[in-house]
Amino acid sequence: MVGGVLPELLRDLYAVANGGFGPGCGLLGLSGGFTDDMQRTAIDILAEVPKGFWPGMPTGLLPLCHWGCAIYSFAHCPSGRIYGWDPNPVDPDDEVPFFEQEYGIDTWMVSWLEGTLRQPLLAYEPETRTYRGATIEETQRALDLGN
Repeated sequence: MVGGVLPELLRDLYAVANGGFGPGCGLLGLSGGFTDDMQRTAIDILAEVPKGFWPGMPTGLLPLCHWGCAIYSFAHCPSGRIYGWDPNPVDPDDEVPFFEQEYGIDTWMVSWLEGTLRQPLLAYEPETRTYRGATIEETQRALDLGN
């Protein structure tokens, strides 16, 4: 997160707890606090960006939530827009696209509380042979088929 200011809701949440609550495997802690499955906090992940990890990461993103299987949600600071990252369907030699989702931090948290929030997914476009972020409806449909 270069030069960003935390959205108000996120700032308030981190004032209460340094991650460990929320959707997926929980919100990542900032400095210390809750980590992902590789023992990284949000700040640890940001430190990897200049080393060539997370290529194509848009400016201003804060790693927010680890969903498991290398899938993450990010919050754009200060706008609060949510971005997804899902490397699973992408060829290992290709750059994994970050994609903006249909959520702001407020609607993302409300959806979690209502039990309707799902992990970000990439959708494949056969016509263009590219990936894009799945819509909320496409994600719900894909994950419902897996149950």
